[in-house]
Amino acid sequence: MAQIPGWSNLPKNAALAIDFVIVGGGVAGFACAIALRRVGHHVLVLEKDATFPSISSPCPMPPNLSKILFHWGLKDELRKISVEIANNIRLRSTEEQLGMQIWDKEVLRETGGEFIFAHTGDLRRLLYDVAVAVKANVRLGARVETVNTDAQTVTLSTGEVLKADVIVGCDGPSGITRQVLSTTQEECDDDLSINMNMCCTTILKTLIMKDPQLRELYDHDIVRTIVSRGLHAHIDGQAPLKYWVNRFMVVMGAAVHPMPPGSVQQCALTMEDGAVLAKLFSHLHCKDQIKSFLSAFQDLRQLRCAAVLCKEARIFHYMKAEPGELQQSSDDMTWAKEQAHAIGILDAMGDLEENDIHKQIETVFGYNAEDDADNWWVTWGLLRERARSDSSESHMGEVAGTKNLRD
Repeated sequence: MAQIPGWSNLPKNAALAIDFVIVGGGVAGFACAIALRRVGHHVLVLEKDATFPSISSPCPMPPNLSKILFHWGLKDELRKISVEIANNIRLRSTEEQLGMQIWDKEVLRETGGEFIFAHTGDLRRLLYDVAVAVKANVRLGARVETVNTDAQTVTLSTGEVLKADVIVGCDGPSGITRQVLSTTQEECDDDLSINMNMCCTTILKTLIMKDPQLRELYDHDIVRTIVSRGLHAHIDGQAPLKYWVNRFMVVMGAAVHPMPPGSVQQCALTMEDGAVLAKLFSHLHCKDQIKSFLSAFQDLRQLRCAAVLCKEARIFHYMKAEPGELQQSSDDMTWAKEQAHAIGILDAMGDLEENDIHKQIETVFGYNAEDDADNWWVTWGLLRERARSDSSESHMGEVAGTKNLRD
């Protein structure tokens, strides 16, 4: 029998399998479903749309994302829908070439993943197919109208009520699960505000090839990025939420830690969310652990997402620099690397900058979501289990002693 995609390198199954209802069938929802099925839990995914859109936005997949899919045994399937990104040329609006950025393959290999690009729709379809293959129950065209965290139920637009041990919100920044959380809290202070809006869209190749200036983009075997002063348009966004858990409901992905459009880590963080949640719940053996695991999930992921958002903010800060000293300094550095024959992203740099970039690659691209969850379990989870066990034994001894006295 052929290996089921997504069923490789399986961790141990949870001693107690429980019911999860996932609200939202995007990348976050299907990735979470696959991860939970890999450790033996029962999963129902509710997606409001009956079909998937035919056109979608581009999806950069850095090593910390691709390594998760590789670990799940999806490398071959991912290859079919993606292209590997080796380098990048950046141009000013004057069409002056600034430089070439090359991702050192040895450096990326150390992270366990690759830097690749795909369409979000293709990635979503792949994850959907895998989720179905690993026996997750997926219902398309199922719109969730209300969520009751006390009763652990969701009510569909049809009036149908579904109950779960854990409700997982993966329905984005405008979804119902974020609304439920928002009624009990305020959004985080805007300390990490990027003060930048970016629009992402996809233009058909057939249209680009009809334009004499744009068709040059396809004359090269590398990705070309045009950097210039663009138009301004207002886009309403959402700030991160302070609390991600409400009783037996947890919300993840863009619903609680939205990233700016165009962020390299936008899909990666949502994929990490699902991997961490599932790895924590692989240790489940009694329902008393559920709230502890949900709390641990927020503790682990909130710190990670805030750190990544801060790094992404620095990138956007340089991208949106107006003509002047900051912009010129960035251009000069890029041009200097180009003059050094662009032999690598870590070459032609001083020791300080090189060390800083190595550190960023290690902490951002080298991050392993499942290892992070395992570290929590070894450091804190087992201690809590021992404390719980000691408390239970002490209580049983007291009860037994009382019974003996009565005898």
